[in-house]
Amino acid sequence: MLINTSTRRPNRARVRRIKNALREALSLPDDTAISVTELACLEEG
Repeated sequence: MLINTSTRRPNRARVRRIKNALREALSLPDDTAISVTELACLEEG
């Protein structure tokens, strides 16, 4: 199944930490929009 039907809510603190790390690493200004998406691994193991 390729469509995720999970009702799990994103961890806001983790998303914020990822966005801040990207902003710092890429020297992005505060008004730059950053989108974070979780991808499901479809490989076994």
